[in-house]
Amino acid sequence: MADNPSQITLLEKADIVPALLQTFASAIYGALTGPFRGEAGAPTYYQHVAFTALRTMLGRTSIAQSQYLNPSTTETYEAFAKQKGFTPESVTLADGTQAHWLGKKTAQNVILYYHGGGYCLAASLPHFSVLSDIVDQLNAAEKDVAVLFLSYTLAPAGRYPRPIAQGVELLRYTLQHLGKKPSEIILGGDSAGGNLALGVLSHLSHPHPSITPIELTEPLRAAVLIAPWCSFDSTADSFRRNAYKDCIDASSLIPWSRAFMGQAPPDNYNQPLRAPADWWKDSKAEEVLIIAGADEVLVDYIKELASKIESVHEKTTTVIVAKESHDSPFINGMIGIKEPSEQDKVIRSWISSRL
Repeated sequence: MADNPSQITLLEKADIVPALLQTFASAIYGALTGPFRGEAGAPTYYQHVAFTALRTMLGRTSIAQSQYLNPSTTETYEAFAKQKGFTPESVTLADGTQAHWLGKKTAQNVILYYHGGGYCLAASLPHFSVLSDIVDQLNAAEKDVAVLFLSYTLAPAGRYPRPIAQGVELLRYTLQHLGKKPSEIILGGDSAGGNLALGVLSHLSHPHPSITPIELTEPLRAAVLIAPWCSFDSTADSFRRNAYKDCIDASSLIPWSRAFMGQAPPDNYNQPLRAPADWWKDSKAEEVLIIAGADEVLVDYIKELASKIESVHEKTTTVIVAKESHDSPFINGMIGIKEPSEQDKVIRSWISSRL
């Protein structure tokens, strides 16, 4: 199934230019207000302007418009491969879902990666560039690792529990067809992809009633959860406190969560924060990294989730980086910042020390 399937109406097409003009106007507003942002705004003037425009664009454009304006995950992967000069290599899972290789498919260790984007937006070029660079860095240190990147079906076509089922199928493929041991597999995901990774972990310990179980012979090596979207609520104080510091806000998160959920009720698989601490007691990842920025609107929920998991899973590391926004390892690249974020550095070091 295509990962970017939404149909756009003629009215939505006609509204694209006004939406882009509104985004441009918000950037001008950000430029004018930037010098007076104080502690309530983003750390740098450039981030203030970029985040103001990004929040407006994400909140102003519909899901169909966003999917129409941007290439699919598969198209972005192929463009990245062409840019980097390697032949794209993809696999098709039993349910028709595609996944894409970064690095050698014969590598001993595999990072199964689930991208962010509110379950509605395709993976960005920085997703592939950052992960490819991590693979290169780890292999230079003789870690022998590759990434297998899931191209899950975007909402609203890919409503819950479809993406989680696709995430489970990627793990099943890696175990059964690639012959990997669980201890050679790391689960990773950012934002909605972090939500998906948590859903897969939940399924391993508490099989979802509509997804075929997987029996592991040992725990997965690790799980890396980058700014995981663990609650679809937007009433935490961090939504107020970080309203002008972050690149996202409730104006986009609410419609994205509704598109993903459809008529499904909230549960421990789709909103991991709802699960009690004991739910994570038998987590099938040997070690867990939870990392986020102190300036993101989701940070209060992420810290609450981390506290629950830490209370029952000893090998859990939580890192909250000061003065960084949501998903900064990838957002930096999206807005043209070349320097790696502190979160990026922590993730690389943590994974390297676990291989």
